[in-house]
Amino acid sequence: MSISRFLVLSVLAMPAFAAEQTNYDRVQLSTEAKGELENDIMRVVLHSQSQQKTAQQAADDVNKAMRWALDEVKSAKSVKYQTQDYRTDPRYKEQKIVAWNAEQSLKLESKDIEALSGLIGELQERLKVQNVEFDASDALKAAKENELIGEALKSFGERAKLITSQLGAQSYKIVNMNISSSGPVYYARQEMRSFGAAKMADMATPAVAAGTQTVTMTVNGEIELVR
Repeated sequence: MSISRFLVLSVLAMPAFAAEQTNYDRVQLSTEAKGELENDIMRVVLHSQSQQKTAQQAADDVNKAMRWALDEVKSAKSVKYQTQDYRTDPRYKEQKIVAWNAEQSLKLESKDIEALSGLIGELQERLKVQNVEFDASDALKAAKENELIGEALKSFGERAKLITSQLGAQSYKIVNMNISSSGPVYYARQEMRSFGAAKMADMATPAVAAGTQTVTMTVNGEIELVR
């Protein structure tokens, strides 16, 4: 795990006559802890598409392909699935309908990445892969965040003690504190080429890599020096 920290200090200089004000000898500081988190969830979107002379023919093609796909998916107990984005649209030429296009998507999700990868290989017999992405489960995210909160709070305390000592104070007290996660989360993505109606014997299981994402926890606070 890679941990990095930074410190931002802002000492509020106060004139002598303001010694009795409540914000006297206050210091604002911020510490940050970062860590890498292994993705353990795979999500895939596949779709079926057909263009025919009539809407009924196009829809029939898609419906048959999707029913076949659902039968295949139902046998994979570790895979969650959901159909979505069903639509039928006309195709025009010189303001006249010349064909109809039908399509529907199938979203799959699983923590068993090996099993889902194998299922994708099977489904590509009749469906096309739209995209693949990876994420970390809520449980893993929460565990990593708790770990990093501890690191950030430890750093905050160490910095507060250092400031107290260097500025000649006896101790300090925390005025306020905020703990938050920050920064974008990047998912490893892998685009996969569809092999159309290729024979399963010629189709290998897709090679995928779940990758990692960066989790960042930030502690912002204000301390008051006790003289």
